[in-house]
Amino acid sequence: MHPYHYTPIITESTKATFFTYISAFKLGPIDYFAAGLGNTTEKKLTSISSRPDWQEHIYKKQLTQNDPVIIAKLFSQRNIVPFSELDYIDSRGNEVMRQRRLFGINNGLLLIHQKRHLRYMVMLATGYCKFDHYTFLKKYYTKLGRLKHDLTNIIEKDAINLL
Repeated sequence: MHPYHYTPIITESTKATFFTYISAFKLGPIDYFAAGLGNTTEKKLTSISSRPDWQEHIYKKQLTQNDPVIIAKLFSQRNIVPFSELDYIDSRGNEVMRQRRLFGINNGLLLIHQKRHLRYMVMLATGYCKFDHYTFLKKYYTKLGRLKHDLTNIIEKDAINLL
């Protein structure tokens, strides 16, 4: 993968809106939310995460180059990608996923959509290892569409300005 530069969304108003929104949104075992945007033309990425410690970690170490989640976000033709179906590709991808698990992000799924050269992603994750994405999708499918729409709208202005 060609190098992409990652910058976190840190605007206080966007962070406040994001955290207020996700604190009111109940989705079974989900305890981690992230929303991001990738510009495939400019090779830039940005996101906001419900775990600022993880977001700071990936930013400082620029882990996006080997992150199976980011690779799926940028190149998957699918709109929904469960963690169990991510391609770790090599030992560096495995290491990024191991580090993610150290932050309690063990399992989950990605909701992806594209507008022109921009790839939007919402990540929902949990520390629960036996997360069943199929059952989860059946139960919350309607809510997930609204969540994806709302979170991408919350970050869109800041994200486009950063990219």
